[in-house]
Amino acid sequence: MTYLHSSVQTPMRIALKQMLGNFNATHILTLAFHEQINMARATAKISRWHNHAMHRLFGRRCFQLPNEQTIEFLLLPEAGNANLHFHGLIRVPSSHVAYFERFALPRWKRVAYKGTIDFQPIRPTTDERDQWFNYITKSTLASEILHSSMLIGCQTQSPVFTKELHEYVLT
Repeated sequence: MTYLHSSVQTPMRIALKQMLGNFNATHILTLAFHEQINMARATAKISRWHNHAMHRLFGRRCFQLPNEQTIEFLLLPEAGNANLHFHGLIRVPSSHVAYFERFALPRWKRVAYKGTIDFQPIRPTTDERDQWFNYITKSTLASEILHSSMLIGCQTQSPVFTKELHEYVLT
């Protein structure tokens, strides 16, 4: 796997950074497994963690709530010399941040036994946001897959997703 220097701007990387910039996130999120794991198992574990978090924070009708009232995330994978892990952004309603912080790590440890989670607020400065967007899009694998709570239950290569990403690349 190769990594892109922050000065290298491919059309896909520009599109991914634009998607991240347009996402109304509140926090930075890194989910690590610290073990050998393939992409299918990794995304299944993330989906299971997300599903449990949604139910725990918002109740059994959580998926019927408007998106702005729940948690949503955009994660990009990174592998290479390290084990597969995901960097990205998450939006947690301010009313649920404290509970999410107390709950997220212990639940992630139940899903990914050796796993760790990094959850921190996004600083509002443009420079820091740009640096973070460069960092999480550095892996060429990031141009191959995007995992998001908004795609759970859908194929990531669905026509709608491909069309939306293609529009980002073209604009």
